[in-house]
Amino acid sequence: MKMTIRQTVFKEKLAVVSILISIIALALMVPKILILTDQVEIAADQVEIMRQSLERKVNLVMTVVPSYAVTVYNNPNGTVELRNSTLLLSRTENFTFTLYASNIGDTFAHILFYSVVINCNSYTQTEIPLRDTIVLKPYDSISFEYLFTPLTIPTDTLLNVSDLSLTFTLGSAETSVCKIINAQFFDNT
Repeated sequence: MKMTIRQTVFKEKLAVVSILISIIALALMVPKILILTDQVEIAADQVEIMRQSLERKVNLVMTVVPSYAVTVYNNPNGTVELRNSTLLLSRTENFTFTLYASNIGDTFAHILFYSVVINCNSYTQTEIPLRDTIVLKPYDSISFEYLFTPLTIPTDTLLNVSDLSLTFTLGSAETSVCKIINAQFFDNT
């Protein structure tokens, strides 16, 4: 079957229109492709940040002063000897502990709280003196003071117990550390 000139021209125009529609559709897709490319680049950057943060670690170290009693002995030969012993606390007088914390890791630590749990036989008391978020930079340190008030312990427990333990816990979003201090009451009032 032979095509007429009119049919041939129509077919050629149809092909040109089809090509123009494809070009227009492609031109409309380019911004979307660029946006998708930007989103992929942003996602790749976020994945890289997450990967690096997983490689970095928070390393909190903590000490509480005093943790034990130190007795100094003078030896007959002129030397001095230090001996550690159990910390002695009064049943009636307040006592201040200082908690020192350092972030020796290579990323930020987000300290959320520190708590003290006092345990005397079957009696337990929990105090949370800090409930704020503190950001601790790598290789940065901070200190907190805790006032131990023995008169907050019920009288019947306080008078009938000699040993107690204080557990200091420092909690961050990334990790937590604790220090247990064993102590004794030295007066029997």
